[in-house]
Amino acid sequence: MTSTVDDRGADPLGPDLGGVLAAPALLRRTAPEVPAGAVPGRADPALAEGAAPPGGPDAADPTAGRDDEARRARRTATRRYVALLALPLLAGAALRLVLALGDQVITNDASAYLQSGRNLVEGRGFVRAPGTPELHFPPGTPLLLGGTWRLTGSPLVALTSVTFLASTLCLLPLAGLARRLGGDRAGVAACWVGALAPGLTVVPVNAGGGSEALHLLFLLTLLWLVATLRSREGLGVWATAAGAGLAAGALYLTRPEGLLLVLPVLAAVVLTSGVVGDLRRREVTVRGLLRRLAPAGVVLAVLAACMAPYVVHLHRHTGSWELTAKSQDANIEAWRAVADGDRRARDRVLYELDDSGLGLVERSTSLPGLVADDPGGYAGIVGTNGVQLWSEYVAPRPSTGSSFPSWVLLPLPLLGVALWGARRHRRDPVVLALVAVAALATATCVGFFVQSRYLVPATGALCVLAGLGLAGLRPRWRVGAAAVAALLLTVPLVTEVGRDPGVFATREPVEHQVAGEWLARNTAADSRVMTRSLVTAFYAQRLALAPPFASLDETLRYARHHGVDHLVVDEFLMYRFRPQLTPLLGPGPWPGLRLEHAFHERGRLTRIFALDPAPTSDSPDPPPLGFVGDG
Repeated sequence: MTSTVDDRGADPLGPDLGGVLAAPALLRRTAPEVPAGAVPGRADPALAEGAAPPGGPDAADPTAGRDDEARRARRTATRRYVALLALPLLAGAALRLVLALGDQVITNDASAYLQSGRNLVEGRGFVRAPGTPELHFPPGTPLLLGGTWRLTGSPLVALTSVTFLASTLCLLPLAGLARRLGGDRAGVAACWVGALAPGLTVVPVNAGGGSEALHLLFLLTLLWLVATLRSREGLGVWATAAGAGLAAGALYLTRPEGLLLVLPVLAAVVLTSGVVGDLRRREVTVRGLLRRLAPAGVVLAVLAACMAPYVVHLHRHTGSWELTAKSQDANIEAWRAVADGDRRARDRVLYELDDSGLGLVERSTSLPGLVADDPGGYAGIVGTNGVQLWSEYVAPRPSTGSSFPSWVLLPLPLLGVALWGARRHRRDPVVLALVAVAALATATCVGFFVQSRYLVPATGALCVLAGLGLAGLRPRWRVGAAAVAALLLTVPLVTEVGRDPGVFATREPVEHQVAGEWLARNTAADSRVMTRSLVTAFYAQRLALAPPFASLDETLRYARHHGVDHLVVDEFLMYRFRPQLTPLLGPGPWPGLRLEHAFHERGRLTRIFALDPAPTSDSPDPPPLGFVGDG
């Protein structure tokens, strides 16, 4: 493996500082020349009164000039690095800003984040609605989005601004980490890859739920802090370890699966502490071991302090000690439907009417329990996830209007460069942690279900490794590789800009927001609404129930029993999830319903009906829209 010092010394972005930095040390070890006529060990009388020595001021300390030269060289190299880094930072920020400005509606997940976060910020507790504690999502993302919503007054501005800032700021620890591991050239190269990679630009905006950019920011910050830990001294060690613990806690509080990614990072802290060398030399003492492992202990202590309030919150409302309440599903068939991307099949299970026709069949089993009950069914899920992973990472798809290949997350040739870079630096514990993070994040998706937004942490780690690989290429290969990488990253983006829907397409139907805003203006505050959209429920600020997976007559009977006042049907969702209700999108009459409002958005029809006659009573505890955590 080529050392980090060698990489930086040969870096064309700055002068070769190796000889300059080494020379003063060599000079200090050389005995000073004794002038003729002077007595060794006695001061020169000519200098007794502070006179300048012969040859000028620098002759008093022959290393002073070289030290100044080294400092100037370092400052020059740093300024050059900052100037070169500004280009990908500005390009990445501009691309992310355009994506953010093109977003027109919040996501289903974001609606839950925003509502529970606003309640938390305003002192109403971590709840989605009064009496409905938030158990599906941890409080990290809700707190940031809810607080930003309160400051800006707009939930959409809150979502887009937080996503834009977090995804842009990710480039700083990404570049800093690559620079720590491979020198200036690696930092600039990794920043360019991260600035343009679709997995870090398009995916968090067009396919994300609101937490992905924050999750990646905390992950890369954690890795960067751990990479700098070995160069710290004194109080800097404890401050860096505490900062790493805070980043690890934030990683867990944005997505609970982030706790798995902390494990290899903690291993890197231990491996860089020097304890392995002590063990090999058989110089281990209890005091020495405690001193070596103390930074890892600080990281763990701060992480535990960050986790404790949320774990207590889960225990208070579930009665069990657990790190997340997300690992639940109805049965293996519903899980398989998610893996297959068949949301209608999942709804058929989740929203099935019970024998009375007035309630939903309650199903909720832990995922490990489902695996134990049907290992064959789980093996089928893993196989489906593997096929989906191939399409996300490996299989190219033609760009719109051309045969130029494109990839969802990262161009395949850059994935190969990343793996080569990891192999080249395989003796560095932080590089091994990056590889483990990418592997764990990918394995989690294969074990659960694969979506591009769940692979953002793995893509971020691969961007760092790709920077190391590009920087490590021989000079005659490096320019060509950079040109190919630039083409693979930019051409698909440019060719898809004009497509409708293209890379800047709105990720959610705007009609869901429009319907919710109409309901907020035109219905009583205690109204109950039946809709399949969490976005509609969010903007309506009314108690929302999901329509059961049943016939139209059964749906109306269920709605009337639970005191539903209004029913929302739209082309976007009904044809996909509730084909039984599509007659409501055709010509009337509609027995038991009265059309209150209808509108078209992007050529799609949405209708809002009132139950006629209105229900005379409300059920005390109706199943809420998000009762199975499908948000």
